[in-house]
Amino acid sequence: AWTPPESFRRHEWTPEAILDDQLNWGRWQDGIDITEDCAALFDRVDRVLRRRLNALGRDRERFGLIHADLRLANLLVHDDTTAIIDFDDCGQGWYLFDLAGALSFLEERDDVPELIAAWLDGYGQVASILEDMAAEIPSFIMLRRLQLLGWLGYQQYHLEFARQIGPDFTRDSGRLAETYLQAFE
Repeated sequence: AWTPPESFRRHEWTPEAILDDQLNWGRWQDGIDITEDCAALFDRVDRVLRRRLNALGRDRERFGLIHADLRLANLLVHDDTTAIIDFDDCGQGWYLFDLAGALSFLEERDDVPELIAAWLDGYGQVASILEDMAAEIPSFIMLRRLQLLGWLGYQQYHLEFARQIGPDFTRDSGRLAETYLQAFE
């Protein structure tokens, strides 16, 4: 229900901003070990994501201020209190894109359906979840995955972590992309 002041400006987490690297996270095309076959597969996913997500509304019930990097590394837990940190990526986006951020680097775990259900249950206690948005959860997860491919590619020159997980992350992303395309292409 927050209404931003008129002068409030933050970037938007849209398919164009992410997939065209308008926010300088890195292009998925420059990810680690992106082969010609990977590029063709991810290009198909890119096109499907743009089509599906750009068909969603950007009204107040769907789109507004989000954290945009709401993952375990950005939560501080002490006893019964949880605090959220690292708001530098905070901007405008579809609210359920924060769910995709919460699943960053966890997308292939066996309990992802249970994690999604728990997240939606908690979210549903404070806001409504529109059916068209819930139907696009796999698209939000795949969009975030392509975003992270670009981020790892960019960070490989700075972070050992990126170099270590990059090849497996790209290969695993390919499997997720094939599953996604079977359902949504």
